[in-house]
Amino acid sequence: MPPGPLSDPASDELALRRFKQLLGGVIAAWFLLIYTHGGEFWPFSKFPMFARSGRPWSTALVRELSADELAQPLLEVEEQALPGQPFALGRQHINQDDLTSVIRPMLKGVTPEHTELLARYFQKQRATRHLVLYVVRGAKAPKKTIQIRFQPLAIIGPDGVRAVPATTP
Repeated sequence: MPPGPLSDPASDELALRRFKQLLGGVIAAWFLLIYTHGGEFWPFSKFPMFARSGRPWSTALVRELSADELAQPLLEVEEQALPGQPFALGRQHINQDDLTSVIRPMLKGVTPEHTELLARYFQKQRATRHLVLYVVRGAKAPKKTIQIRFQPLAIIGPDGVRAVPATTP
């Protein structure tokens, strides 16, 4: 408010100083929370995983296998028993979230339409490589631990795409 007969400059300065202190405190608290949480503070998070905490989840994973590894049966395993080498999706310009969205309908069973879709999706990569598409499932386990399992869904290679029968060790 401009100075005038109804305004008190001393009270205006006091109110401005209090406002600056309050604003500085809020900004300091926000920066402290961001710093101590590795750049993420839940109310401002860009990651939806925090909204689903405690619930089971699934995502896609691709591994590149040699011919010898491909000859072995592909089983649902834990991370330490995964065959092959990691296949970097980003280097191939394949978005991880898009691939996860593609595999979600396949969790009930891989159909010929799914194999056609995967053949088109990995058209360039499958010409010279043998890839295995896994669904990774995570869930809470007893004693406050997390169980993560890797289930093979499909084999993608020069000879086409084929579903992997559901088996566990």
